[in-house]
This record gives sequence, C-alpha cells and structure tokens, in this order.
Amino acid sequence: MSKPTTRTWVNGQACSTISLLERAFQYGDGFFTTMLVCQGKIYNWSGHWFRIEQSALRLGFPKLDQAQTLEQLAGVLSEQDLPQPQVLKLIVSRGQGGVGYQPPSDPSINLVVQLSPHPVYATSEEMAKQPEPLQLKRCDSVCGINPQLAGLKHLNRLENVLARAELADTGFAEGLMLNANQQVICATQSNLFLIQGKEVITPDLSQSGVAGTTRHTLPQIIKNLGLTWCERIVRLEDLAQADEVFLSNALRGIMPVAKFEEQVFAVERTFEIQQAWYEWQQNNAKQVV
Repeated sequence: MSKPTTRTWVNGQACSTISLLERAFQYGDGFFTTMLVCQGKIYNWSGHWFRIEQSALRLGFPKLDQAQTLEQLAGVLSEQDLPQPQVLKLIVSRGQGGVGYQPPSDPSINLVVQLSPHPVYATSEEMAKQPEPLQLKRCDSVCGINPQLAGLKHLNRLENVLARAELADTGFAEGLMLNANQQVICATQSNLFLIQGKEVITPDLSQSGVAGTTRHTLPQIIKNLGLTWCERIVRLEDLAQADEVFLSNALRGIMPVAKFEEQVFAVERTFEIQQAWYEWQQNNAKQVV
C-alpha cells in the first residue's frame, strides 16, 4: 500500500484522525493558513504569523505563542527529508466543548498540521521561473458580505468551493469573484491586483474576501519598485482600464493574467513584481530546521 501524500499531526503528534466533536468539524470554528516550505524554511512567515494573530484576536481565541507554534512546525519538518517544495497547512480549532454554537469559556485549542507535496513546483529551481500567464473567467458564485469575518481565512470556505467547481473542465486556471454589491473581490484562491500607470490597485476587503499573506507583505516590495499601493473598491469596468492584472497566493506567489473575457493585458511590470517577490522570499525565509 502506498503512503498517503498528505501527512497530519495534531498538537505535534503524528495522527490520521480527529474527533467528530471537534468544533472545527461541527461548526467551522477555527481558521487556517497555508505555507510554502522548502529545505526547512517557511516562506513569508511574518505574513502568516500576522494572519494567525489577527484571526485569533478577531475570533476570540486565546493568543497563540509564536515560539511554541514554530516549535511544532519545526518538529514536523525535522522528521522529513524533503528538498523539494512542500505545502504546510496549519489549522487552528477551538477544540471541543461548549453548548451548541456557544463556545467554551476556556477553550483547549488544537493545532492541526498537514504536510503535502507542492501542487505545481517539483523542484526549488522551478519557483524562480516566470509563470505562464493565466486567463480568467467570471464566476457566478459570489463572495458573501460580512464585515465581521471579512479578511479572515476561517474554516468555512464554501464560497470558494462553489466558485472553484465552476472552473472544472473549462480550461481556465482561475475565476474572478464578485460580491452581491457587484464589487470585484478576488479570484477563487488568489488575491487580485490591477496595474494602472504607476499604481497597483487591490480590492478593499473590509466587507468580503480573504486578505492573503502575500498581499499583506507586498506593499513594501511595490514601493521599492517605484510603484504606489492602493486599496479601494474595484468594479468590472476598472479591469477594462487596467494596463496589467495579476493574482497572488502563498503557494504560487505572483501570477500574471493575460486575458479576462475579451480584455488582453500586458505582463511586463507583473514579471518585475514576480521576480522581486521571489527574491524577497528567498532572502527572508524563516529557517526552522
């Protein structure tokens, strides 16, 4: 029997099961972050830790200890001899207990860590290559409007699941998602950016969507390239005015968009941003083992 491609640890112990009473399973009561790792290094750890801290604070979880969290992640990675890029997923659950939706007053937090092969990169050298520009389609599935949860990567990702299902057998690698107010929010598993002149515009996520870890770290890199960062409401007509469009996520970094519907985009500045992002990640990766 072949080994499973995804291995799982719960609170630092190798495990393949979790209780059905876990609030993460019962109610989606938790959050997660998905990290790119290679040769014992976690890429953009500062962005991931910011997400973890903000998610715990906004959802009323006890504050996590950074050193203890890194120790668990290091323990997982130290058991592996994996020179190729991997996906390290950290799921934080409120644990068990409470009465129905009412959470326990003193929750016992569970950290679930999963490690699996990178879905795109087979070697570290492939990470440095210019990615193939993507084509986008518009999805019918919309992002919900909820200021209380907007920006968080909580465990209920049904909007993204439904949008992602729309792409099956279409030939499109990504799809554009709007919310009910017809604001452009994101792609199915990526943040969205427009380049217009010397300005990089990304949708305001105060009402809908997920604030990605790459998006969190990108403003300084944009500034270093002589560009201006802007977060604001974006609508479909703004895409028609854009010189370039690109996407970002933690596992694939910067992804240029070549076309959306009949609109064709240049990619030159995006490739500059992609290279600057790659170099920043290499120089700032967190060595944990």
